[in-house]
This record gives sequence, C-alpha cells and structure tokens, in this order.
Amino acid sequence: MSCILDPYEECSAPRTVLIEGEPGMGKTTYCKKVLPRCHIVTTARHETGKEVRKCCDTLLEIEGFTENHVKGFITKYFKERPDLAAKLSERMSRDKNLTEMAANPLNTALLCLLCEEFEGTLPENRAQLYLDMIECVLRRYRKKKGLSEKGEDLTNLYKPQLNHLGSVALNGLLNGKLDFNESELANHAKELTEFGFLSVQPGGSKLRQKLHYAFLHKSFQECFAAFFICSQIQSKEITLEELVSDPRYFVKLKEVLLFSCGILAMKCDEGVVALVKSLTNEVNKNAGSGTKVVLEAINECKREKSDFHSQLAKSFGTGLKLTNLNLSGIGFSDAGATSIAEAIEVNKTLTNLKLSRNGISDAGATSIAEAIKVNKTLTNLNLSFNCICDAGATSIAEAIKVNKTLTNLNLSYTRISDAGATSIAEAIKVNKTLTNLNLSDNGISDAGATSIADAIKVNKSLTNLKFSLNRIRDAGATSIAEAIKVNETLTNLNLSYTRIGHPGKVRIMATAISPFASTKETTNYARLCRLLVDVGSQVLRSTFDTIHPPATLHTVLGSTSVHYATLQSLYKGRKKVLNPTQWGKLYPTHAPVSSAAFDITLLTVLLRNICGLGPPANGWDRLPLATDISIADDIARVKYYRNTVYGHASQASVDDSSFSAYWQEIREALMRLGGAHLRAEIDNLEHNCMDPDIEEHYRQLMKQWKKDDDSIKDKLEEIERSFEKMIGEMVKMDSELKEVKEKLCTLTASVGESKDEGQLNYTVKVILLNRKFRRSQHGLGERSKTKYSFNENIGIEFGSMLEINRVRSTAFTSQIAFGQVIDMNHTLIPFSSEAPQFSMLHSSDFLLILLLLGIFDPSELINGIRQLYKTREGWLSPFPWCEEFQFFLGNIFTRLKVVRRKKTRGEITDVFVEMSSILDPYEDCSAPRTVLIEGEPGMGKTTYCKKYAYNWATNCGSTAFKVVLLLKCRDIHSDVWEAIDDQLLSLDIDEKVKRQFFQFMRENQSSILLILDGLDELPSGKLSMFSELIEGKVLPRCHIVATARHEAGKEVRKCCDALLQIEGFTEKHVKGFVTKYFKERTDLATKLSQRMSQDKNLREIAANPLNTALLCLLCEESEGTLPESRAQLYLDMVECVLRRYRKKRDYWKR
Repeated sequence: MSCILDPYEECSAPRTVLIEGEPGMGKTTYCKKVLPRCHIVTTARHETGKEVRKCCDTLLEIEGFTENHVKGFITKYFKERPDLAAKLSERMSRDKNLTEMAANPLNTALLCLLCEEFEGTLPENRAQLYLDMIECVLRRYRKKKGLSEKGEDLTNLYKPQLNHLGSVALNGLLNGKLDFNESELANHAKELTEFGFLSVQPGGSKLRQKLHYAFLHKSFQECFAAFFICSQIQSKEITLEELVSDPRYFVKLKEVLLFSCGILAMKCDEGVVALVKSLTNEVNKNAGSGTKVVLEAINECKREKSDFHSQLAKSFGTGLKLTNLNLSGIGFSDAGATSIAEAIEVNKTLTNLKLSRNGISDAGATSIAEAIKVNKTLTNLNLSFNCICDAGATSIAEAIKVNKTLTNLNLSYTRISDAGATSIAEAIKVNKTLTNLNLSDNGISDAGATSIADAIKVNKSLTNLKFSLNRIRDAGATSIAEAIKVNETLTNLNLSYTRIGHPGKVRIMATAISPFASTKETTNYARLCRLLVDVGSQVLRSTFDTIHPPATLHTVLGSTSVHYATLQSLYKGRKKVLNPTQWGKLYPTHAPVSSAAFDITLLTVLLRNICGLGPPANGWDRLPLATDISIADDIARVKYYRNTVYGHASQASVDDSSFSAYWQEIREALMRLGGAHLRAEIDNLEHNCMDPDIEEHYRQLMKQWKKDDDSIKDKLEEIERSFEKMIGEMVKMDSELKEVKEKLCTLTASVGESKDEGQLNYTVKVILLNRKFRRSQHGLGERSKTKYSFNENIGIEFGSMLEINRVRSTAFTSQIAFGQVIDMNHTLIPFSSEAPQFSMLHSSDFLLILLLLGIFDPSELINGIRQLYKTREGWLSPFPWCEEFQFFLGNIFTRLKVVRRKKTRGEITDVFVEMSSILDPYEDCSAPRTVLIEGEPGMGKTTYCKKYAYNWATNCGSTAFKVVLLLKCRDIHSDVWEAIDDQLLSLDIDEKVKRQFFQFMRENQSSILLILDGLDELPSGKLSMFSELIEGKVLPRCHIVATARHEAGKEVRKCCDALLQIEGFTEKHVKGFVTKYFKERTDLATKLSQRMSQDKNLREIAANPLNTALLCLLCEESEGTLPESRAQLYLDMVECVLRRYRKKRDYWKR
C-alpha cells in the first residue's frame, strides 16, 4: 500500500495513479490512507476508468480476495470452529458461483456469518443464498433491537420496507446511480439505514452536510431490485410480457432478471415456468437473440436434489420455434451446454445449431451427445473452437452412430488428437446420413488419419471431408489416398496446411479427387473477392492511418477529441450505426487501440465520418467519372465494384473478359489509394492458386462485408443530413469566434509590446506585497475589517496586473527554460537600487514572474513529449499479427551489436559503439552532428530508436540533449515541422504556442536531437527534402540520428559525419533475450539455449532479433521441442504465424 507512488520499471516517477475495481472491492478504504499532496490517486469502476487510463502514469486494479485470501479470512473468522471453516472451504472449492462471490471481501464476511448460523450448510441456489443473507442481517437487526424471535419469515414481515428499498435500487440501476440520499428512503429511512444493507458516507459541503447511501455491493442492489420486481409480478402490477419486452433486462439489467427468476422459483413454480415461456417467446421474436440469458435464468433456478431446472430447459426447448440458432461465442460453458442439450432433446423445429467458441469441455459435449441421440430434426451442428478433446469427441461419436438426421458436423479446432479421431472413424463406418465432416485445425497425426481412411473405405454417405491444419504427414496421406481409390461418394477433400511432403501429395493427386478442385470461373470470382477484401481493407486502413496516424490514434478517439461525440452518436444514437463489437475495437479494455483491429466496414464508417473527406463528386453509391480520382472518389469506386462483383454471388463465377475488366479498374483505384508499390502484390493475387476451401472463405467474407455495409448505408445517409445542419451552425459559431479574436488582438495592441524596468519592478513589488498581506491575513484573521479590505484591494490590483501582463511575450524564454541565466541581477535588473527586493523572492516566484510577463516556457511541451515516449515508446510490438506479444523495453531490451563503418568504402570496423556514445568524437570526426545507422530488416533499428527516446524520457543514461524528437518516417507526409506537430504535439495545441516552440527549436538547435527512423520508408519524393535536413541546409546546428536499410542509406551517407551499422544479436545477446523472455519459464530458456549451442543454423537465424523473438514464441508453443530440420523449423514458424493470424482474424470457418 505504501508503494503505489514509488518508481517502478515502466515509470521512474509516477505522478498519477488510477486504482480500478468492482464495487465493494475496498477502493474507499484504500483511498483514506493516501495523502495525495500534488500527486493524484484516483479510484473508479472499470467503465469510468477507461476514460482516464491514458492520462495516468500507473494503472492498478483491486481484484479483491484471491482464493488464498478467502481461505485465510475464513480460517481467521472460524478460528474457534475449524469444522465450519473446513465445510465452507470445501463448498467453495466445488462451487464456481460461490468462489466468484467471495472475491468481494464484503460477500466473504457475509458468507461466514451465514455459514455460522446454518452450521455450515448453504443453499445451492444463488437467489436463495442472497435471501438467506438478507434474513441473516434482519435477524441480527431484531436481536440488536431486542425484538422477539418467533421463526417468522422476515422478508415477508419487512416486505414494505424491502420493497421500498428494492424500488430505490431499481431506479438507481435504471439511471446508472449506485448511491442515493436520505430523502429517497422516504418514510422508511430510519429502519432501512439501521438494517445494515447500506453503507453511509458523508457528502456535500462543510456547511451543508448530506448523507449518501449505497448498497454494500452491486449484487445486493440487483437482488433487492429483483425482490421488488417479483412483488410487482405477484401483485400483478406488472406483467411478465412487460418485463421481458424491455431490452434492458437482457443487457444492462440482466442480473436483475436472473435474480428475479431465482426468487420466483423459490416462491411459485407456475410463476417461473410462465416467465421462462415469456422469455422463450421473446427469443422467437428476436431470431434467437437473448438465448444466453434464458439459459442462465434456467440455471439460476437449480434446486438441491431436484430436476426442476431440467424441466424448465425442456419447457424452453418445447416452446422454441426457430429452425436456425446461432449461439457462437456467447460463453455459456458446460452449464449452458447442458441446458441447451436438454432443450434440443424435446425440440421439434431446430435444424441448424452453432455452438462454437463457448468454452465447452468434454462434459458439455457429452450432454449434447446424449441429446443428439434422441433429437430427430437437427441436421447441422457446429462445435468448433471448443475444448471437447478426445473424451468429448468419443461421446459425439457414440451419438452419431445412432443419429439418423445429422448431415453436417463441424469439430474443427476442438483439441482432438488421434484417440478422438479414431472414435469418430468408428462412428462414420456405421453412420448413413453424415455428408460433411470438418476436423480441421486439430492435433490429428498419421495414426488418426489412418483410422479415418479405414472408415472412408466403407462409408457410403460422406461427400466433403476437411482435414486442413493437422499434423498429417506422408504415411497418413498414403492411407487416405488408398481409401479414396475405393470410396465412391467423397467428392471434396481438404488437406491444406498439413505436413504432407511431396511423395504424399503425389499419391493424393493421383486419386480421382483433387483436394483443391475448382473451375476457372469460380476462381475468378474468388480472386476478385480476395482482392477487394484483403487489399481493399489494407488500402482503406493505410488511408485511415495516413489521416490519423497510429501514434496519435488514441488521442483522436479520446473522450476529449472533437470526434468522440460523432462516434458516440454513431454508437448510441437512434440509428446505432456502430455495433458493440466495433465499439470494443475502437475502445478496447485491455490493449491500446489499433487500426489493425478495424474490419473493412468499420474503416468505411470512420473514413466517411471522422476523416474530413468530402463526399465524392458523383455520390457514395454511383461509379465516379474516370476523371474523378480523389480519395473519396476512389473509396466510392471500390465500393461500386464490390457491389458489381457481388452481383455474381448467386453463381459465384465470373467469366474471363469480365474478370479482366473488373480487375483492371479495381487495381487502378487501389493503387491510387495505397501506392504504386501494391502493383506487384495485386499482380501476384491475379495468378495465385486458390483451393476450394480458401475460395469459399473469401466468398463468405465478401457476403458478410456486403451485408454489414447495407445495414449501415441508410443510417449513415440520415446522419450525414444531420451533420450538414450542424455544419451550418458551426460556420456561424466560427464567425463569432473570429470577432472575439479581433477584439482580443485590439486589447493586446492597446496594452503594448514593450516591457521596461519599471514594469518589471512593479511586478516584483506586487508579488511581495501580495505575499506580505497573505501572511498578515493568516496572522490576524478576522480582527480588522480595515486590514481585510486593504488586503482585498491589493488582491484586485494583483489580479489586474495578471490580466494585463499575461498577453506579453519575450525571447527571454529559452534562457530561463534552460538555466542559461547565470547572473539574475544583471539579466533581470540592470540597476542595483532594486536588487534587495530580488533577494526576498523565492524560486517559485521567478516562475510567477514569467507568467506575469507572458514569457513562453517550453518545459510543459517537453514534459508532454517525455510522457508520450514513456507510454508509447516503452512498449515493443514486433508482430502485427500477434497483439498480445508486447514487450516492455525495460524488461526485454538487449544491447545490439553496433559497429562503426568507414564512410569511404563502407568497410566494417571492429569498433563497438554504446548507445550513449553514438555522437561522441572519434578519429575521423571531432564533433559529429549527423549519424546514419544502417541495418538489414529486423535487426533492431526501430527498437534502438525507441530505446534511445525512452531512455531520454526517463532520464536513463547520459544524454546532454534537452529535447529528443523521434519521428517515424513512414508517417511523414509533409515537411519536418508538420511531422513534429503531427507525431509529437497534442491535437489541441494552441497555434501561438506551437509557433513559439518551433522558434525555440530554431534558437536552441545544438540542444536538440532529431531521430529519423526509417529513411527508406519515407513516402515517394520526400527523401530529397530530408537529405537537405541532414546536409544542414535546414536546422544546421541540430543533431540528427537517422536509420535506414543499406540501399536507402547510400543516398545520404556522404552528408553524414558518422556511419554505424547494426549487426543484430551476438550469442551473448541472444542468450540474454531468451532469459528475459522466459523469466517465468526457466526450463524453456534452458532448452532453447542448449539447442542453440548445438545448432549452428539456429545461431545464425537468431542473429536477427525478430527471428529470436519468433523462436521464443515457437518454443513456448511447442513446450521446448523444435524440429531438427531447418526447412521444417521455418515451416513451423510459418504455421505459428498463420495460427496467430487466423486467431486474430477469427477464421473459424476454415
């Protein structure tokens, strides 16, 4: 607790700390022990904390009790009754809900209290548990008041008070309020505040104190709200239909609805059955939306030694009238899987069921398997991306032996190995209905493939088999090839991305079935889809990044940005253009925002709304004229051809002549948007091979893009009409602002620009006089009204001086900012008669003088740049396809081998150069001003620059520079001044302050280091401009460090004083990197280091830092086992990258 403001590895001097946590986690208790002074420690719930995280140096989270904390608390509480401690601990170990509740310290205390009363026996049902806790509190209240104990139902006895409390709770939840004042408790205030359900905190001013109340925990507020709702249902004040038709009870107030189900189940079976039926009707109306809430509500009604919740699940299944139900990714786990299984046992309409990405294990899969045995309508079942493993696969296999309706089964990415594949193989030997089976992306090797092959020999129904991304090698391929020869029904087989070598491929291709069959016309259509989806999204993203560079994207989207209101209206407005998934990508919870996560539809919305693009000349929905080639026109052109190509979707084919025409038009538009460098990539796509599975993948992506785009088209058009009205109002406001500025300029001119000695001395006198009377006021208090009035008059005079002088400025700025004023008397006061007054000034008074005289102080801007480096450059993300693979430079940075090169012949010397010494004198140059650092791709040039900037920002290492400006050349689109503004200065910086800062730079060039990272990445035509900067034609005394690949470096070598080369990692560096990467898994560090010491090829690969990072990633995935063959090693790295890419892009259908 005492260390929250201590330095730590990411921030040497934290000033602001944000502590997040759920209600009841102890934030308030924590805060009372902090004396903030000028430092800031603030607490918030997560949803509020998101708004200010980026502004804080440190982010902490109160997670409540861990299991060890809970156990320790229980042990201490029951130190006299260890038997009860053992009972409660045992119950928690097997009850996930109880474990989650106990993470909140207040709940843990209440559970101990309840356990003590019930001698260790707690109810299974959550609602019953909370009501028991409420009764426990009420019993304690009555005992404290000396009231009799007659075994009464206390919730019924105090029903009026509890209903009123529930009404307050519900209103608070509806309005986003978690606290309330005494007046809201009305006539029940005395009893409700004494019961013990509420915490009380003083509020208001010292003169008008008010008491604020809040529930002990949000879950209690939700429970009381549910208690009130159940009372209203029972008294028929509201109907079940009114309750379930309110969408808030499926999202914001979901827990209230769940508690209501649990409470109703305790009071009235018929009531909760009716509620489930009403919820089922709502699910039918909304095409399956809300199913997760229904399943959770059913589980909320569990009773000890009763199958009542199973009856409710079957009631849901009987009432469900849908044919298609998509429950992918809603996270209901095994409990939900069991309920949905019980529902489909009796359902008579469902034909398609998707359950992918739900954390279903073998237990949940077994429940579903039992349902499949008796269900007579289901034809399609998708269980992909779950953890059913071999045990679950075996259960599913037993089910499809007897099922007579299932035709499509997707078990991709379900962690099935050879044992599970063998069980499925035995099932498809006897199954006569299954036509499509997807086993892609599992751990099936040759043994499992051989079992499947044996099954194919006798199976008479299977037509499509997907086996991609498994560990099948030549032996398995041979078995499959032999099976295909005798099989009469299989028409499509996908073995892409397996480990089959050339011999195995030859055997497969020799069969009647090609695993990559397609027609020329269908491939034409798929290639156009791929061009539009892949390159189109890449180009739209680069266009967006050009307008809003990644380095400042968090600021552009921040709550203080002008664009935030626009995005809010798109998300929360009446039309709701942005969906929650897209909003989550714009404002991610646990990672920095990145345009890499934006899909093509989201990019289109952003480009049209927050990028300042005017509408195309011909509108967004028509083909622009050939002469119209603005950014907006080309975006509209891409969209038009997307619609044109999609017009062929019904046949999914395009003839050769149409293909050539479309390709040419789309390519030209994409190259204008993204650059000529795309030509090679687009030309390669035109001729690349595509297997049927990949073709289908891109067809589906195109379909989804068109669907998403159509859904927002009408909404955007209506919003744009509203924006036109707003623009008119803004023009009027702008005119008014110009008028205000003119008046200010007039006022400034009237004050004058001169600053004489008398004015300066008068300023000093006012400061001293004001301090004198502050002291006298402090000493005399209210004793003299005359003195008080006199002091007040001086304060007014002081305020007037402040207003008069705040408009003045002077070139004296840089001298004060960098301590170049040695003799303050000579500089500020050239006359000795006034010197004694300066001896009375404090150091803080000189800063006040600067303010009064309007002197520009660059320290605030410089500190802002330092803070930017601390938060941005302190992290390294080497792979865009692996966002979670981020390093803190302080943890992972390993010194690179940097050597000097002779400028004349480019020969490498043996002279090693430390980071802090790159601008030190050496034999060929006594005072180097410009340094060029060259290196191959991936050798660490960017990392080197980031580390230098981070060291300067955190005052690490020895650097004499007052300002270090790191510019990423790939994001430079104009001159150096605009680049500094764009990449390093805040968006809302005042133009005058910016001009003053640039003037300060010109006057203090020798104290500034400019780092240009990636000269080879400069936009076309910009290298010559920056060559002039390096030559010294611009900012001739400014120090410059530039990085480049060798080919770009040749252009500027002659202008540089020193030439360095990054050679990457030595063996010692590699070992250091591996050790830091695996600091939590030293066993893997040892395995990889030993393997490198024995393998020369591996050591050569690891000289490139990116390769070292990839090897670590691969070693982590394979638990330290790397292949012996270099070719296989690279293929494994490629597979590793593809897996991460697929995971990031969510390619679950492949």
